Amino acid sequence: MVKSFLVPSGLVTTGRIAFCLMALLALSSSRSAGQSVTQSNPTGTATITGLVKLGEAPASGITLALIPEQGGRPGPPQMRGEQQQPKILQATTDDKGQYQFANIVAGRFRVTLLTETLVPASGDRRAGGVAVSVSDGQTVSQVNFVMAPGGVITGRVTDHQGRPVIAERIGLMTTNATGQPQQFNGGNRISYETDDRGVYRIYGLPEGKYIVSAGTESNRPGANRRIRYPRTYYPDATEAAQAHLVEVSSGSVAESIDIRMGAPMKTYAVTGRAVDADTGEPILGVPINVGAQRGGGPQGRGGGPAGGGNSSSTNDKGEFRVTGLLPGRYSISVQQAGLQNADSANLTSNLYNDPASFEISDGDASGVEVKVHRGATISGVVIVEGATNATAPQLMISAASRGQQGQGQRGQGGGSGRQSAAMVGANGAFTISGLAAGTVRLNVNDFGGGPGRGGGGLTLVRIERNGAALNGDFEVASGQQVSGIRVVVGYGTGVIQGKVILANGALPAGTRLMVTARSLNTSTGGGQNRPAQVDAGGNFKLEGLYSGSYEVRVSAVTIGIGGGQGQGGQGRGGQRGGGGNQNRVRIPSATQTVTVTNGAVASVNLNLDLSQQ
Repeated sequence: MVKSFLVPSGLVTTGRIAFCLMALLALSSSRSAGQSVTQSNPTGTATITGLVKLGEAPASGITLALIPEQGGRPGPPQMRGEQQQPKILQATTDDKGQYQFANIVAGRFRVTLLTETLVPASGDRRAGGVAVSVSDGQTVSQVNFVMAPGGVITGRVTDHQGRPVIAERIGLMTTNATGQPQQFNGGNRISYETDDRGVYRIYGLPEGKYIVSAGTESNRPGANRRIRYPRTYYPDATEAAQAHLVEVSSGSVAESIDIRMGAPMKTYAVTGRAVDADTGEPILGVPINVGAQRGGGPQGRGGGPAGGGNSSSTNDKGEFRVTGLLPGRYSISVQQAGLQNADSANLTSNLYNDPASFEISDGDASGVEVKVHRGATISGVVIVEGATNATAPQLMISAASRGQQGQGQRGQGGGSGRQSAAMVGANGAFTISGLAAGTVRLNVNDFGGGPGRGGGGLTLVRIERNGAALNGDFEVASGQQVSGIRVVVGYGTGVIQGKVILANGALPAGTRLMVTARSLNTSTGGGQNRPAQVDAGGNFKLEGLYSGSYEVRVSAVTIGIGGGQGQGGQGRGGQRGGGGNQNRVRIPSATQTVTVTNGAVASVNLNLDLSQQ
């Protein structure tokens, strides 16, 4: 019998979707299998069915999850009220390997297998699941998976004296078709490490050749540890190119993949004092976070030192000491990180500091003074127009402060108070703190990064303070408590679809077309661009648009190494690809103004005369 039931959704942000989901499902273990959660959940009329096979045989008893997607990615952590949380449908295959998700609300989803030991069969690279879109009443069938037993790599990590290295992080890379190392993004765990015997075991691996390592990357942050070892590749190499490859086949176990570490790295400490920037008095209990300063040294491929991410806090004299640092340049921040309760808290503390940096060479750093300010706080409510309980987006609101001297962007000198963000609570309330004095701009984002579960997207409509409209940015003073902010966003379900018609020529080789829609809502300075690629037939479709007027623009993108660069009709509505040296492609400007209504489709043709290149 095919079974399906509901569980609350949770954090699914990496390629290891199965692990994240299974950890979440464990929290719901008190609910017996096959029973529905009593919380309210939208009921739809769509169905998804498929088959799971282990080789040529049907795989029974395999659990799958149906994950609501936002912007083509799994949904965000659930920070809103429980009545608005989307649910993840779970189903189990029957003795014929068949599964079914029924009563699905229209939207976009990802079907994922919740298994730790099985992997996609050779040639099937859908480890992250299969994306599926359904409409009301639709049945999508043949969403099939062919699986194989995963392989295992196990071994022991010892130090230069043969003693076990305990709780050491294990790195895993694979090789591409040309034999070059690349990051391994599969697997069933976010991280791997040794146990109290120095033994590690990595399982659920697809077929391939792997590079196994342990220790600290020279360009990556490190935790506060008493002993840190340089990155060492199996069996005892210091460079990835010298590593012995470990070959894994379906169901195989590669044993005795032992790593012999070299001598521990010499680490250093920084000491200093945190004081109030206005009074010079020491500040007790301030978090001191030390991070690698970008471009601060020759160490590592990233040009920055290792050992960043270490932290401490000040004592009653304002003094601090942070250990475990490698040579390089560092910056200090006093802002706290971590996602707190959505209804009342934010992603940072209410403190920020002037830029403070130091350098470690061949000894400890001392005498570092950190001047701390109390930041401004902004509180209010976000109102979403056009969304229903089934499609209510999960929001994060951010504030960007341009200082009174026009300097201090994020990333300079640690916590400079120029950026802060908070999750929006179940009742729409938010509090953002730790902002430097200056001109502030607010922005609201769907935490999923794009159009939501029901195909909608967000547009900033207007911002009010105590009932009066704000024309874009507003000023805050140091330590000021700004309340009464009302941010209105529109949840868009409108669509612009159409065709790009080419005349008098053809596009240059290696060129594709992108179409964007830019909101012309002048009350907030225009909305975000929403891009769509033009297919081979010239067709495009832009979704998740809120009611209003839009400038629709076509631009060219060069396809090549390192990405593309939008040219020609770029302007404010143009799209940029990745970096790299590209041959610029120039096309004539082609734009139209289109009026969009929520829930409706607006059609438009863009005529592109290539004789004007």
